[in-house]
Amino acid sequence: MYDPNNKLLKEYQYEYQSFLKPESELADLGLNDCSTCKVSDENYYAYTEVYENYIQNGTPTRSYTMYIPVIPYLLKKEKVIDYLNDKQVSTETKIQYRESNILWHPYPEQIETTTASGTSIKRILYAQDVRSGGCRKNCPGNETIVGGQEPTYNSMVNSNIMYPVIAITKNENNKYSLQESIFYAPPFVTKKIRYSKLDTNLDFTNYKINVDNTVDQISYDLIDDRGNYIQTTDKSGVPTVIIYGYKQSFPIMKIVGLTYTQFMQILGQSTAPTDYLNLDIVTKSNADVDSVSEQNLINSLNTLRNNPLLKGYLMTTYTYDPLVGTTSITPPSGIRENYLYDSLGRLEKVIDVNGKLLKEMKYNYKN
Repeated sequence: MYDPNNKLLKEYQYEYQSFLKPESELADLGLNDCSTCKVSDENYYAYTEVYENYIQNGTPTRSYTMYIPVIPYLLKKEKVIDYLNDKQVSTETKIQYRESNILWHPYPEQIETTTASGTSIKRILYAQDVRSGGCRKNCPGNETIVGGQEPTYNSMVNSNIMYPVIAITKNENNKYSLQESIFYAPPFVTKKIRYSKLDTNLDFTNYKINVDNTVDQISYDLIDDRGNYIQTTDKSGVPTVIIYGYKQSFPIMKIVGLTYTQFMQILGQSTAPTDYLNLDIVTKSNADVDSVSEQNLINSLNTLRNNPLLKGYLMTTYTYDPLVGTTSITPPSGIRENYLYDSLGRLEKVIDVNGKLLKEMKYNYKN
């Protein structure tokens, strides 16, 4: 990165590693007992040749040869150098991946970051790393400790879900902290994120601490049948309800300060996680295909906003053109902003309800 005078301001350096075998060493895993093969040898190569008349144990069968790597390289090191007043300030990040052939995956297991202040190390544990050895079915969980979600871990492994479960960080002062993500199983969306309390005694191997030594950052309390979060609770204990429209594709309303059950009861509706689909705002969003039907949706959202039983809560509403982007946002103040796009689907203008220009974007092509 250079300034207008062609003076170097910032430099990025990258190193990659190939985790796939060269073509000369490829094995057809379907026909060979390859005890040293990583799962990547099969999962990350495309089958490019088919031999219909391959004979195996005297029986004609179909044989495949894998030649083309799908994801051949992973980022191994990144170095960022800032040139400030003729001084160099650098940040170097090294990434390590799984070495074992068993349950191999192409996601980081350790990230080491070095700055002028020192080196921090983050180790990332997946379900296969956290679950107890020896138990693979009907394993009991332990809700009192970090890393105690045994049934969920086994479901994730069996479903080939490679989401980080626990991340343990040792900072530049050799102090440890952790973050744990708890999932619904299935559909394997985040249920809760919690962090260790300050100065909790833990390290890279002793991390299954009591949950009394953690604090919840956010809880995703309810999901619908599409895995959408319809109620969350922040670390202060304040709930937020999100209602999805456009056939459950986009959030059309967010209200802070009450639970999903309370919200639905105020509207005289039943409170199952999918009962919100019967709300008029959802029905109107599903029918939103042009400016007329969008205005019908906006009218329905305004009716909900003006419900006297919801006056004490912060509500934000949204409309969309699903193939383009957001078309309006109405914050708790009630002052709606409309978003206009050009013929290429690029955001062009932001205007208020009276047509007053609030923001304008220009797109220019050099030469």
